[in-house]
Amino acid sequence: MIEKSSVRQSFSKGAKEYDKYAFIQKKMALMLGEKLKNSELQKTILEIGCGTGILSEILIKKYKNSNFTFIDISEEMIKKCKDKIGENISWNYKCCDGEKFSNGNFDLICSNAVFQWFTNLKESINSYLSMLNSGGVLAFTTFGPENFFEFSEAAKNAGIDGYSLDYFSYKKIISYIPKGYKVDFNEIKIEEEYDSFIEFLRYIKKIGAVIRTTENKNKMSLKKFKAMEEYFKKKDGNFKITNHIYFFIIKKENIK
Repeated sequence: MIEKSSVRQSFSKGAKEYDKYAFIQKKMALMLGEKLKNSELQKTILEIGCGTGILSEILIKKYKNSNFTFIDISEEMIKKCKDKIGENISWNYKCCDGEKFSNGNFDLICSNAVFQWFTNLKESINSYLSMLNSGGVLAFTTFGPENFFEFSEAAKNAGIDGYSLDYFSYKKIISYIPKGYKVDFNEIKIEEEYDSFIEFLRYIKKIGAVIRTTENKNKMSLKKFKAMEEYFKKKDGNFKITNHIYFFIIKKENIK
């Protein structure tokens, strides 16, 4: 199980340089923004896990004159978001665990690259759907099971447990959505190449995504690090990492 205190601490440490390294998250946010319809009916908007404001900046430009609630588990991330997009009488910032947030009614609930950190996604999705107004939309990106699979394989090969997330599959997420909702789904895979294995680990650290779970039984050592590095070299001679990305747009049917 993911340790939320560790997640909070990691993202707080990574807040300062997050934007410099979060190139995949930026691509995801831009693509999600393009998929969202620009509707004047979406007056109340909630963003779960606003981070440094990458998606927030897109949303406030797309939905001008709307009321926004931005939440994040890290106070440092909230501060960075404020620095980026500023403050407005119609905007509310709140530092809290987005997985447990269940306050208010919204026309649009958005999240970018956050749900993979949740421990009970089914409960959270149903809670968010219950907060939607008639005709409202829950739109989010997250990562699929093949995300960083090269890293997971290398870790297993080196005998290291608990250093990769159990990503939710499409079928699993779909099973969490009750009847009466229209679902649009897309997935893409983006392959990134790094100059070295340590460069990839540095990237993970800089975006605050250091994986800490209650199953971290075998800690990283120099010997195991070398074993993981050698695994990549023997496989294809380079350090390619796959990003498996899901896009979900879930609409609540209009209730007359």
